[in-house]
Amino acid sequence: MFMALNERIKVKIPDNKITFKKGKGNAIYVYYTIKAYRRTSDGRPTSDEVCIGKKDQESGMLIPNSKYYELFTNSSDTDYTILSIRNYGPFFLLDKIASSLNLIQILKNVFPNSYKSILTCAFYMVTKGNVMKYANYWSQENVTYLDYPLVNQRISELFASITFEERMKFFKLWTDNIIDDKEYIAYDVTSISSYSPKITTVEYGYNRDGEDLPQINLGMYIGEKTKLPIFYNTYSGSIVDKEQLIYMLKYTKELGIEKIKFVMDKGFYKRDNLRYMINNNHLFLICLSNSYLFTRANIEKVKTIIKLPSNWIDEYQVFGYCVQYKQDDITANLHIIYNPDKQVDEQKIIYSTIYRLRQELETLEVLPEDINKYERFFDITKVNNQKNKFTFILNEDKVIKALSTTGYVAFMTTDLVLSPKEVIAIYRNKDVIEKCFDNLKNELDFSRLRTHEDKTTEGKIFVGFISLILRMYLSNKLNINSKEQKKINITTTEVLLEMEKIKITLLSNEKTLMMQLTKLQKDILACVGTSADELLKSLDNLPR
Repeated sequence: MFMALNERIKVKIPDNKITFKKGKGNAIYVYYTIKAYRRTSDGRPTSDEVCIGKKDQESGMLIPNSKYYELFTNSSDTDYTILSIRNYGPFFLLDKIASSLNLIQILKNVFPNSYKSILTCAFYMVTKGNVMKYANYWSQENVTYLDYPLVNQRISELFASITFEERMKFFKLWTDNIIDDKEYIAYDVTSISSYSPKITTVEYGYNRDGEDLPQINLGMYIGEKTKLPIFYNTYSGSIVDKEQLIYMLKYTKELGIEKIKFVMDKGFYKRDNLRYMINNNHLFLICLSNSYLFTRANIEKVKTIIKLPSNWIDEYQVFGYCVQYKQDDITANLHIIYNPDKQVDEQKIIYSTIYRLRQELETLEVLPEDINKYERFFDITKVNNQKNKFTFILNEDKVIKALSTTGYVAFMTTDLVLSPKEVIAIYRNKDVIEKCFDNLKNELDFSRLRTHEDKTTEGKIFVGFISLILRMYLSNKLNINSKEQKKINITTTEVLLEMEKIKITLLSNEKTLMMQLTKLQKDILACVGTSADELLKSLDNLPR
């Protein structure tokens, strides 16, 4: 039988070392002195005190909290013996999220024998990161789905047991559950570094974190509407992102996504990629580099028209104009966006860069091997018969060319019904994938693999993906601000730490004690659509 403090478990207040302190309203809290010290210079006594509960107004007895049972478990004042004290808040919160997303049922369908272990490892990652060596201690201090601790050997066996076929079955069920044809999907790639030479896909390549380490690349789909991860795939660290896109897109058929809309940044632009998406009826929106000749040509073509008052988009404080683009088998719209404020800032950056490069060139006695950064704006000439001597002069044509596209950005899309305003909104929402990667690498600590073999690596990344779903959902809910839900101005990590304060004490008389929830804890529960009453009811289903 489970009880909370508001169900009035009462014991006698200890006779010694007790002080009373007034709380809100008529509440009186009872404190026990653990250690007393000498008086201060002004005669005030000092001591270490802990709250052991609240005084019951009717009986004068103590309504105890968990700290009382820690201190008085062998006291003659009580017939109760403590069996365990465990964190319950994080488990309840994450279990509620997993249930509301139908994640538990999907995992159960795919992994009938190990879904509880997968969820438990995912809960650990959400709260503590991906260093699994401490999971054993965590699982003994927290309520989990399991009746045994998460020892390292079991975790490694779990990761190694997750097959490619099982992962693909999960992704198929998950995509059916989470997306619809109207949603744009953001696609991007991040790098995860590794020290292990035994992982076959770990190779040196372009590292987005600037680390001189071999890596794997991880491409991911994120729903712009749900703001949740949908699918991922890993590939060798040396492969360039735009070369991998078609292989990533081929998985959409296996996932059963027939008509998908993609939003991507300029790093994925390649004509073969665009043709593939068009031939497979995938609509796309992609940012274009201003260095492309056709981009620059179209910017020049609309420079006068775009600044007309009718093209002003007040919501974003920019001008927008759409032109049709047709070449070979590609028919699309080009949306040119002009931001006057951004133009001023970008021009200042160019001039400050020119000034800095000029200063460097004037102080250099020997011309460095890599002169590309200087040749962006300067013509550099080596002096005949003088080793490594050189002269330089500002190339004004290069400067004018660089200035000509400042403040402008261009997008190509095959979704021909979109307006410039809608294009801006869709592309801005793409930042959800940056937030997703930030959560993966910094909050879940996946900037390093911390595995040594291919099988355990793939399994661990999959469990990390599950934990990313949970953390992103919680983060999204905390940012909701509506009439029904009050925005909580604390981080996701702070929320999880706050929920760790919700502990349950299992007693030998088959009762469970739990402290009353604070207002902040109740607000957190409300954010994910649950309540203190539902939390109390859930205690009846816990194993002892």
